Amino acid sequence: DACSPLPSETESLSEKIVLIRLGNCWIWEQLDNLKKIGAKYVMFYISADSTDYWDSFDETIVGVVSKQQGITWLSYLKQGLSVKLYFSSNPPPGVVDWPNTDTGGKISKFSSWYPTNDLNVKPEIAAPGGNILSTYPSNMGAYAVLSGTSMATPYIAGVLALYLHAKGFQEKVNSLVLRDILITTATPVFFNDGWINYSDLAPVAQQ
Repeated sequence: DACSPLPSETESLSEKIVLIRLGNCWIWEQLDNLKKIGAKYVMFYISADSTDYWDSFDETIVGVVSKQQGITWLSYLKQGLSVKLYFSSNPPPGVVDWPNTDTGGKISKFSSWYPTNDLNVKPEIAAPGGNILSTYPSNMGAYAVLSGTSMATPYIAGVLALYLHAKGFQEKVNSLVLRDILITTATPVFFNDGWINYSDLAPVAQQ
């Protein structure tokens, strides 16, 4: 699965599309090891039944397909058949609705834990921020799937705006009061380490 460097005698992959299972390591590790052998085009198939989205990685063109699609292609290759894939540098915009049954609704594995270096409790609350469909610069497609604080923060801002509107607040409200309202009414989530769902709640330091 390219989680370790490939043998030095491996044939150059520069003119091939590499079909590989998303392995038991970071995708960046797999790509780094493949790029050392010249890989420019990589098609991942995942080992679960739902599909995560992965953005572009430097000059390497990357795609991700479902577990079943990957297994189907592998069966063709084992029969000696050819599988041809076509990548477009300017694909038409579109959205694929594929429910994430593995990590949806759980804390993202890249999410930070408290305390901070100065022992403050940050973050105090979590919001959807992994693989979020959002607006993007129009010259780069207008829409993109992104992850991180930049996705979670607008969600919280929207929640607070709806709350203030529903309560009819006309005057300035203390931000600490709003923070405490969110913290004390939020729903705790169960722990997920990025691969496995657990029946125990995520630790307080991560919530």
